[in-house]
Amino acid sequence: DDGMSKIARDRLALLSDQPLKETLEMAVRKTERNVHRLLEESALAAAAGNYEQALTKAKEASSHETLLKKDKDRLYAEQTASRSVQNEYERLDQQNADLTYAVQVHLGCMYEKNGLLREAQRIFKQVIDNKLFDKAGRLRVNLGNIFFRQGEYLKAVQQYRQAL
Repeated sequence: DDGMSKIARDRLALLSDQPLKETLEMAVRKTERNVHRLLEESALAAAAGNYEQALTKAKEASSHETLLKKDKDRLYAEQTASRSVQNEYERLDQQNADLTYAVQVHLGCMYEKNGLLREAQRIFKQVIDNKLFDKAGRLRVNLGNIFFRQGEYLKAVQQYRQAL
C-alpha cells in the first residue's frame, strides 16, 4: 500500500488519459452518484437499525461530497466565464448546496443515533452557521434535543425558542 486512498487512485486513473475538462466532468458525475448511493445505503442501514454501519456510510458520503465540491470548483475554473457557464455553475452550486445540506444533516443524525452527541452538535452547529442554508435554523430543535438528553435543560429551551 502506497498510502494513497482508493478514492484518490480512482480519481488519478480518471484524470490520466482524458482532456482535463472531460475528466473533471466525469469525476463530478461519478462522485455525485457515489454521494447519493452512500447516502441511500446509510439511510437503509439506519432503517434496519444498524446505526454503526449507517454512520460509516454517512461519513463516506460526507468525504465524497467534499471532493465533489472541489471538483465542481475546478471544473468551473477550467471553463470560460461566459454568462451561460455562470448560470449553469450557479444552478449546480444550488444543487450542491442541497446535497451538502442533506449529507451533513444525515451525518449529524447518525452521530446522534450512535450516542456521539458532541459530534452531532458540532455538525448541526456548522450547518446552522452556514449562510447557504436558509432553513437550517430548524436544526436548533435537534440541538435542543441533544442538550435535553445531556440534562442541559436551559440550553435545550434556548435552542427550542431560537427554532421558532
